Amino acid sequence: MVGGGRVTLLLVLAARVAAAADAVVSFQDGVSPTAAYAGTRDTVIYSQKALCWDPNQTCDRSQLLFDGSPALEASLVRWDLSQLPTTATLTSASLDVNVRDTSVAVFKGYESLRPWVETEASWVQYAAGAPWAGDGGSDPTDHGPQLFTLALPTSGNARITFDAVTLAVLQRWVSTPAQNHGFFIAEYGTLDGLALASSEDTVLTRRPRLNLTYDPGGVAISFQNGVLPTAAYAGCTDVTIGNGPDPDRQNYNVAQNQLWGTVDPYGVLLSFDTRAVPPWASVVQARLRVYVSNAGDGTYPAYGLLRPWVETQASWGRADTNTPWQVPGADGPADHRPEPVLFLSSPAVGSRDLDFTDAGVQLAQEWVANPSTNYGVVLSSYTPFFNVVTAFQRRESAPASQRPELTLTYAEGQLGFLSVPAVVPNGVASGVMTVRRETLGGAPITTAPALSVTVSTSSATAELALDAAGPFSSTLVLSLAANAAETAPFVLRDVTAGTVTLTATPSLPAWRVGQASTVIGTVPLDLSPRSTQVQVLGFQQFVASGGAGGYRWALESNLSGGTLDSSGGYTAGAVDGVTDVVTLHDSTDAGLSASVTVTARPVPDAGPPDGGVDAGSDGGAPDGGAPDGGAPDGGSDGGGTDERPPPRYGVGCQCGATDGSGAVMMLLALAAARARRRRGCQQPRGDERRGTLLSLETNLPAPSPQDVDLELLEYLQTLTPYERLVLHQRASETSEAVRKAGAKFYGEPEPRPSPPSR
Repeated sequence: MVGGGRVTLLLVLAARVAAAADAVVSFQDGVSPTAAYAGTRDTVIYSQKALCWDPNQTCDRSQLLFDGSPALEASLVRWDLSQLPTTATLTSASLDVNVRDTSVAVFKGYESLRPWVETEASWVQYAAGAPWAGDGGSDPTDHGPQLFTLALPTSGNARITFDAVTLAVLQRWVSTPAQNHGFFIAEYGTLDGLALASSEDTVLTRRPRLNLTYDPGGVAISFQNGVLPTAAYAGCTDVTIGNGPDPDRQNYNVAQNQLWGTVDPYGVLLSFDTRAVPPWASVVQARLRVYVSNAGDGTYPAYGLLRPWVETQASWGRADTNTPWQVPGADGPADHRPEPVLFLSSPAVGSRDLDFTDAGVQLAQEWVANPSTNYGVVLSSYTPFFNVVTAFQRRESAPASQRPELTLTYAEGQLGFLSVPAVVPNGVASGVMTVRRETLGGAPITTAPALSVTVSTSSATAELALDAAGPFSSTLVLSLAANAAETAPFVLRDVTAGTVTLTATPSLPAWRVGQASTVIGTVPLDLSPRSTQVQVLGFQQFVASGGAGGYRWALESNLSGGTLDSSGGYTAGAVDGVTDVVTLHDSTDAGLSASVTVTARPVPDAGPPDGGVDAGSDGGAPDGGAPDGGAPDGGSDGGGTDERPPPRYGVGCQCGATDGSGAVMMLLALAAARARRRRGCQQPRGDERRGTLLSLETNLPAPSPQDVDLELLEYLQTLTPYERLVLHQRASETSEAVRKAGAKFYGEPEPRPSPPSR
């Protein structure tokens, strides 16, 4: 009925976010998204002592200052945007500021690349112990390219609308919150200063305000009697209540819902059954569509009801036959909430879409989580005097498409990562992480059906596995059992340094994709051991770590004739007294290399087997004897006594004759010459060596095979080609064991070289 009575509209509300429409949110301390928001951080940095500050002090005060002379000043500002889903797509953005001191200069805004701390940032550092690359954040590594300008010659409120470049930076902050270091705003080349109200300003509405319009994604569901979500839906109820002739009993359940603010006002009660939305879901947007059949001249807010009512019994004075309203018209503090959740204002005839406020979205969330508290809304404005009634179609109206329709956009929840390490060492499997399903507010969900989750990474070289033993793959499919909040644990491994984004993609679209970031840290390439000594033909295992993986081994210097396998296993060659160099490189070849020096040497000797002492000190005579009477067979030389312990088999830094009681001793005398040379002793001349070799003809008892194999074989490699030939010839005349040892080491006889000249 159109006419004198007042109408109250009761709406069932759902949360705010819809695939069909963008949402708008603002971030301003103490104001928005709610009065509890305190996510703004801002501060000023000074180049020199000014006011009460110096370059090493922080300045977190009620104004943001910018100047170029005489004291350089810049400001940093950042908003916590984490309440937005990481999958939200920004469509526009702007910044509202309040100008406290105007300037004719133009100041430039940049993306800060440093994780500055509000209470620690100063001219010389962005956080305690972390200096700017350039004082005042002036280095290109401190901030990105210019994004926007502040040209503010007029005091008061001002708005800066961001372009697509700045919007892309904001989008990255939403998608990857760890990269949100806010804005760096400065112009050090100007002579004029600018001052803006900061987040500490005592007037809340003067504080910096970041405005974002976005498509938050999600699943949309609509409720309309006889139409949506199916033709069987009948969950919408509505009624007009008015202060008429019998206000306690008059029920205006007629053809139209009517709103009027007059002496006899009307209001409308409206509700929707929203139980089709899972109770664990997060509502992100709510929208009411009504079909206005009579265009009025008033503005009517809607408020969330706090008590139940009956469509066929509700009246101006009562919620049902037996229950009065606290205040007639459902207008008392015990009847409805104080915050408006939507507004119907001066409508024209036709379909009207009414978006819910932030308070309305929160109310809708409560209805979804606790359906028993869903009493809808009352739409009314009783005090003003409006000349024309506003009317819209009821739940029974025809055609059905003109009936009230509520659309909720929601996510059953979001996927989050737990225990993600801040830094993953390069090439090392790290974790252990899990994926958790949770509300958009971050609370775990333990009442949902089973869900499959696929984890992937932004790095082409990253691999995932259930544990460090593998197997590893580029993606990993995990299961969330019914009523389980977390998946099984898993680990990440990557050989490419940089920031890696982990993405958890659900098998059902009502769950939001989850993302988390970690840094693959380049651990310096290391090689162990860095230096070692290995016996000839001995083995050493080298171990690589750090770097970028993909290790490659090589022998940069191979004087011993050694070998090196692909795992770092080194085997020394037959030549001692030399240095081999083992090198290691990783897959980047970016200077991450290390080397190790390997020295192959004989085993230190302890002395001759028969305990003889070499007392000589002046070198052997040309015929092999000692100048002072020492015997050529290595007997005691009375020319003096060396206090050092006698070397085993005469191989030490002693230059006299050796004690030899057999062919093996004489053969080892040849090795002694080489050992002396290496140890800095005076060397015998060539004829002295030949004299020693000739003495083999008269002193050739057969050595044991053990002596030959274990001792002689290690020292034969020290001989010259001439010495080898003589040895080979003489050895063939002594014993089968010696001949076999020589053949084993040298193979076939070498061509006889010309003897050295005398």
